[in-house]
Amino acid sequence: MTHFSSSRLALISFAFAAPFSLLAACSSESSPGGGGSGVGNAGAGNTPATGGSGGPGGGGVPAGGTGGLANGGSVSPGAGIGGSISAGSGGVSGAATAGTGGAAPVPMKDCGTKIVPTTPTLTNFETYTAAMSPYDQGTGMPVWNFSTGAMPYVAGQTGFAGLYALSEVSTEPYLLRFGPGADASTWALVASNTATTSWGGGVGFWINCLNASAFSGLTFSMRGSTPNMMVKLDIATEDTTPPGGDPATGGTCDPPPATLDGCVAPTVTVPISAEWTTILLPWAMFSPGFGANGLTATLNGDKITGMSFRAGIIYSEVEDPPGSGVYPAIPGSYEIAIDNLGFIPAAAPAP
Repeated sequence: MTHFSSSRLALISFAFAAPFSLLAACSSESSPGGGGSGVGNAGAGNTPATGGSGGPGGGGVPAGGTGGLANGGSVSPGAGIGGSISAGSGGVSGAATAGTGGAAPVPMKDCGTKIVPTTPTLTNFETYTAAMSPYDQGTGMPVWNFSTGAMPYVAGQTGFAGLYALSEVSTEPYLLRFGPGADASTWALVASNTATTSWGGGVGFWINCLNASAFSGLTFSMRGSTPNMMVKLDIATEDTTPPGGDPATGGTCDPPPATLDGCVAPTVTVPISAEWTTILLPWAMFSPGFGANGLTATLNGDKITGMSFRAGIIYSEVEDPPGSGVYPAIPGSYEIAIDNLGFIPAAAPAP
């Protein structure tokens, strides 16, 4: 059941399972690691895909860049978010390089260091300026990112996060930009594609590992449209992410579930509308993910290494070619705007 009040506050109380896998970057002491675009190669219809490769970490005390996100996977006929999305081969953690005068990097898992959020707000995007690139596009422009945890910076207590493109194409008509925000704020994140023809897209966040278990769930403001007016949200965790190219890095989903297409992230599907709507998602609203050997990975706010918002696509009910088991996407367009991303404070204990 979904509840809307006159202030457009929505509590989403349903979930549908579909996996994504994301390798988040670990920051350097001087700046966050710069990630790859994470644009995976999507399969046509029900063909699984491979994830994009990560970029290098920053200087100082360096660590891996962000990994890509696998897309594609099997789809069912009719309207839907794309059915079961496989983790593909997963992204590969970026190769770390030592900063000038810095020590050689020490390989570690995504959550070798956990950042504890000190406030419910993750980002309201107001730190963006027009002189910044929304994400690393190889332009040489400063890339927007935001800090998490303790401020001012404290080693081991302050982390970083940023964006990556999540699209079937890496150029126009796909756009990842900033526009007017909710409640008359200056900025919100906007991902759009006027001519999606395969599996769609949206936007992803790479995040230095967070332990947000002191909060009761995730919240954000959203507006826009998709072909089926739904958006799928996946939360990547260390438990549901494969290891990196160096087995000492990345996640701990190894071996992946034998009966699934790969590691499966906790997920929920929510409706989108043309008006700004505040969404509240308690952790329990997410369908559990699956980690090493198919073990259930229930989301509780701990070991979060990224998230993605993906447009719901409508698929044909007719196989093409006949007998192939492939139900192609019906061409369409989407725009997903996100603002005020953060966590739901835990309820105060009863007196």
